[in-house]
Amino acid sequence: GIALLRYVYSVLSFFYSTFLSGGVNVKKLGSWAVVTGATDGIGKAVAKELAKRGINIVLVSRTPLRLEETKKEILGKYPTIEIKTVAMDFAAASAADYTRLQSEISKLEIGVLYNNVGVSYDYAEALQNIPEEKINALIEVNNRALVKLSQMVLPSMLERKRGAIVNIGSFYGSISSPFYAVYCASKAFVEYFSKSLSHELQGKGVTCQNHLPLMVATKLAIPNPNRRKGTLFTPSPEVWAASSVSSIGKGASVIPYWAHHLQAAVMVSLPGWLVDKVVYDTHDKIRRAALKKRDAAAKSS
Repeated sequence: GIALLRYVYSVLSFFYSTFLSGGVNVKKLGSWAVVTGATDGIGKAVAKELAKRGINIVLVSRTPLRLEETKKEILGKYPTIEIKTVAMDFAAASAADYTRLQSEISKLEIGVLYNNVGVSYDYAEALQNIPEEKINALIEVNNRALVKLSQMVLPSMLERKRGAIVNIGSFYGSISSPFYAVYCASKAFVEYFSKSLSHELQGKGVTCQNHLPLMVATKLAIPNPNRRKGTLFTPSPEVWAASSVSSIGKGASVIPYWAHHLQAAVMVSLPGWLVDKVVYDTHDKIRRAALKKRDAAAKSS
């Protein structure tokens, strides 16, 4: 009975957020958007989607060459917008780096901030075996960066009474995720940071959201390029990004892509012990396969 109620609630909330809840015209929020992790996957697709809607973009990512390539690609398709680039490695960012970023965007009318940059594990692994630098990077990139950037853009958004902060979380931040414990916890941080800030900003004209993808056909999610093909339940970054941008302003925590919402509805309706077992077995299989591949590579070298 409870499982059925959960499923019905999830489906009803999906239909409400998709068809009844009003989104916003992102162009009216401001003439510029900042997108982190903007040269690949979801970030690049979001930048293209915002450019398509006539918004100028600040692309923030680690590698200057890839930033310039992405800028050229987007301007080739949408030549009427402006694009600025800022090279920044969030895993090793200093206070001076954040000051430099702030100086680059402080005079722009930022209407939308997409905190997209994120890292995960190289493969599923037990906590005690994860290098300290990887753990530090997960926290710096997935958590500290979005807090710092949100702090940067909020004063001008609040002054204008217009703006949207979109944090890219993960559905896996709302369930236990063995062998990805730090990644899972970092996304749970995104969930509760977004919800808390959303409530903090009520009535001020500025929104904060957590957008939760499930599986998207990106390098981060699917390292093997031969398997990285968009499907109904594993959409391309472009398909997911279009849903995400259309969902701006539709609640504090949103699963933007319709098929993901239906997947999530099924998962939350299942008994917790069953979800835990399926996730554990799946991740343990990934871990064993990765270790086997690593050992084989070590023997052949």
